[in-house]
Amino acid sequence: MSVIKDGGPAFGQAVSLRCVRVEMNGDTEWEPETMALGGITVRDYFAAKAMQALLSNVTGTGREILGMREELSKAAYEYADAMLRAREA
Repeated sequence: MSVIKDGGPAFGQAVSLRCVRVEMNGDTEWEPETMALGGITVRDYFAAKAMQALLSNVTGTGREILGMREELSKAAYEYADAMLRAREA
């Protein structure tokens, strides 16, 4: 069984913020103190973007395109995996 490197979470969500600077005029600068991780992975995000490109180049009727779901989905993840490998290089 191979482990799929998914790139980790694609988007974090700030759970709490901390003030890192206060200017004399009262302006403040904040940064995330803790982040909640979850949601889609970078691999899923890349695959979704690849799927958009693949679908924009498909011609045919709705039924024909629906018949290509498995093929297009597999191709989208193949592109996503290639993008993840490129990030590591």
